[in-house]
Amino acid sequence: SAWPFPRDPWRATRWSMRSSVDVLATSLAAAGIAMPTNQVYDSVNLVPHLSGAVNAAPHDRLFWRMHGKQLFAMREGKWKLIRLKDQAVPVLYDLESDMAETKDCAAENSEIVKKMQQALDDWCKQLVNPVFPGSSIKNEDWGPGGANQKAREK
Repeated sequence: SAWPFPRDPWRATRWSMRSSVDVLATSLAAAGIAMPTNQVYDSVNLVPHLSGAVNAAPHDRLFWRMHGKQLFAMREGKWKLIRLKDQAVPVLYDLESDMAETKDCAAENSEIVKKMQQALDDWCKQLVNPVFPGSSIKNEDWGPGGANQKAREK
């Protein structure tokens, strides 16, 4: 059958936030399978956005937890907040004026930092512990030749 989306399906969503977590909901929808309802999923079905049926952004906010519980990040509009586990003050970037993330503007935007930190904290309360947390930021135990791989070989 023919490609069901407009010639440039990303035009409507090119600058809106999407995430790799959206692959789940989008793939299931494309296959005609309902999303599981056993828990809350961050995944959004992008099919209506790609077809032009929905013009709104798929996400208002995106959240990340990386390297076990070592690093957290949030994106909302033009703002990106990054917080390391042991870091007292997070880093804030204005992605409209600094796409390369070279200038921390947290100090001059304390209210935005406060609001985003609260949203990030609220999101973190919903999370389950990571299945493969690794041992550090570098996560070296889980890579090829790492301690966890060597333990499996025995």
